[in-house]
Amino acid sequence: MIDHWSDPRTALVVAMYAAAGGACAWMLYATAVRESRAAAGLLWATAVLVCTFLPASNVFFYVGTLIGERLLYMPSIGHCLLAGWAVDAVYNWEWGTGSSTLRRPWKWMVIVVVLVWLCWCGTRTHLRNEDWQTEETLFFKAAEVCPGSAKVHENLGIVHRRYERWDLALEEFRKARELWPDYCEVDYWEGITLLQSGKGVEAVPFLRQSLGCKYTAAKALAVLQEVLHVSAGADEHQRWGEALASHDAPLASDYLRRSATLHITAAATAASKGGDSNDVREHYAEARDALLATEPLLAGQSPTEALCEVKYWLGFCQRELGETIPAFDSLTAALKCPGTRKLASALLLDIQKEHVGDPAVHERWAGAMVELGDPVQAITHLQVAALLYMEGGPAEARMAVRSCTYALTLLEHLRGVEGLDEAQEGQLLA
Repeated sequence: MIDHWSDPRTALVVAMYAAAGGACAWMLYATAVRESRAAAGLLWATAVLVCTFLPASNVFFYVGTLIGERLLYMPSIGHCLLAGWAVDAVYNWEWGTGSSTLRRPWKWMVIVVVLVWLCWCGTRTHLRNEDWQTEETLFFKAAEVCPGSAKVHENLGIVHRRYERWDLALEEFRKARELWPDYCEVDYWEGITLLQSGKGVEAVPFLRQSLGCKYTAAKALAVLQEVLHVSAGADEHQRWGEALASHDAPLASDYLRRSATLHITAAATAASKGGDSNDVREHYAEARDALLATEPLLAGQSPTEALCEVKYWLGFCQRELGETIPAFDSLTAALKCPGTRKLASALLLDIQKEHVGDPAVHERWAGAMVELGDPVQAITHLQVAALLYMEGGPAEARMAVRSCTYALTLLEHLRGVEGLDEAQEGQLLA
């Protein structure tokens, strides 16, 4: 493959285009200025040849086919016209006066040469048809013609893989990568070959890499999903979810939630068997991280059951890790959905009972009561939070004021909505 101007073969290509351009310029001149009908015919035949071949020439866009007779069906019309013009010009060569004795042998010689040429072309066509008998013979022949083609070696590898010649297939794919390091399609074929030969662990990196190739991304994604559903563990699901986050947010969130579920299950299993507490915490921490990575992927949506479920299990993990306030915030968010409201409220109550002397927990519990539609209980807990903050001394005074302000705001809401009487209001203010 030519990939730089310094390649010596570039000179041949430039010379060919220069010769073609010069010939076209002469034909244009002869047609326009000298009004030559022969030049006009040549120009038209050349235009048919060139214009029909350009779309398949890999000049303007990638075609991918190196040897394919189908690409030459239309250009061959222009080629035949040019060949016919050349034969006619040679056959009717003007020998000048006194050369009539040479004219007849010359014409017979031209006829013989044309017949030999046609026989040779017919023989080549017959032999080429034999190459097309099977896919295998076709690609092996292509390798003989273009041994330095990465595409040909890729096709050979695909043929070997089809007949379960795994080692030969991998060898061809690696040859293709050596010839063209940026040829991304080879990664998919090497990955799928390794997978089918029973080397699933080695296959995954190649399949992942092929996700960056537009020609194989969809197929690689489908294969990886199947592999991960069957054999992947929690860590692999999390890595896969993080890798997909910028490409397919819903699918990435599924993998991250699956990772969190596996870690939570592993933590619960280890705890029930009296396992190492550090291992249990590590599993909960991994689950928390997976769920935190899931939140931004679902954040753009209105509160759905999926998002609320993530919030509930995030709060569950944070509670197990001793992260009380973040756990309260996550569980309060889970109260917005009917499917998680009961579980989240029960867990919030447990946390509140465990930290009855913590004013921050009472503040969070007040928020949970608001979500559950019980502002009276919310005001009560805000009052408790304010009292506990005031017991902390002047340093906590601002926090007490904040709790009281929030409580008064809720009270004003109750006045306007619930229609409190003086006795009820006095009880709350007490």
